[in-house]
Amino acid sequence: MKKVCLLFLVLLCSVFNSAKADDIKIHAIVFCNTNDEKIEESCKNDQERFAEELGLIETAIGCEEDWQVFIGDDCSKSNLERVISNLNCSPNDAVFFYYSGHGVHAEADSEDGWLPQMCLKYKSYDQDKFVPVTYVRDRLLTKGARLNIILTDCCNNEANWVTVKSVISQQKDAPNVDAVDIAKLKKLFFESKGTVIATSSKRGQVSYGPKEGGCFSVAFWDEMYKIEQGAGVADWKTLIEATAKRTFQYTNNKQEPAYQIDVNNVVNNNINNNNNINNNNIVVISAGEKELGEAFKQIVNPNYSRNERWNMISGIVGRLFDSNALVLMVGRDLKTNVGRPVNINKYLEELALSKKVKGINIVRTQKSNTGKFNQIVISEIRETRYE
Repeated sequence: MKKVCLLFLVLLCSVFNSAKADDIKIHAIVFCNTNDEKIEESCKNDQERFAEELGLIETAIGCEEDWQVFIGDDCSKSNLERVISNLNCSPNDAVFFYYSGHGVHAEADSEDGWLPQMCLKYKSYDQDKFVPVTYVRDRLLTKGARLNIILTDCCNNEANWVTVKSVISQQKDAPNVDAVDIAKLKKLFFESKGTVIATSSKRGQVSYGPKEGGCFSVAFWDEMYKIEQGAGVADWKTLIEATAKRTFQYTNNKQEPAYQIDVNNVVNNNINNNNNINNNNIVVISAGEKELGEAFKQIVNPNYSRNERWNMISGIVGRLFDSNALVLMVGRDLKTNVGRPVNINKYLEELALSKKVKGINIVRTQKSNTGKFNQIVISEIRETRYE
């Protein structure tokens, strides 16, 4: 069954300001429709991959981070309007907005005619709750951030006929930043200005979103992975052109992205381009479980001593976890188990003392009938060179 869907990337940059890397914050705002049985697996995979890859980038380049993730029932118009309205940015910040779910295009739409409306968690009879992408774009432009990225995967089709051969999905080991080309990532996120607008398919075409995730989203992160590994060109025009070519390949030449690019690279001598992580704050991402994410941030907060972090563990476990709760570690593909399951107490004790863990993506969670967590799945982002 095919349903019309739109997918687009909007990258809008204001005038570049001189900044040090540790003065820059990336605000990640994520909305994913994980309730709809037709697309929930695809959207969940999109959300998990986005968190994993952007989390790795934030960890590698050492900037501050701010995550707000809305899935399931929280993927709503009221939450979207609220989070954008309350967003506070400095002139050196970047905003990365991501949406995965159903999308629709009004035939009579003439202004910004290639941009869709996001259906969020709503059905066709709830059109008053759909949110145009132009709303997000226009509101973000008033926030004063240096860089605004809007990436939406609006696939609403069941396209299991195609199997996405993702490069990243083959990475089964635990992710680490040792081999990441940090200078290239900083060139993309710290040393670019201009506008990039890309849509996953030309108007009138179908965009595909198999269970592995939206084909355009998968292609984008595969191309970003090449840049991380030093093989790709750290240039937005080249990145989007390569993403479009890979999307065309992934969909058996049935989906042809369209895009407009106006980006300039700038040289800023105030940016710290050494390849060492210069931010002691560990990136923690927890989709839909705010209290859990805050607890993990406490355990890894460098402002507390190791003894203070150690002493927090019993209270966190008693409040949030069953006593026999397990932590499962997965690799960068977010599926392959890395090591054996560990009891939550032991895991938090090791985490409180660790020097090599630089990022934590709480990928999935499970609760018992007590309402507490009895299992969590985690992908750790590591830096091993100092061990």
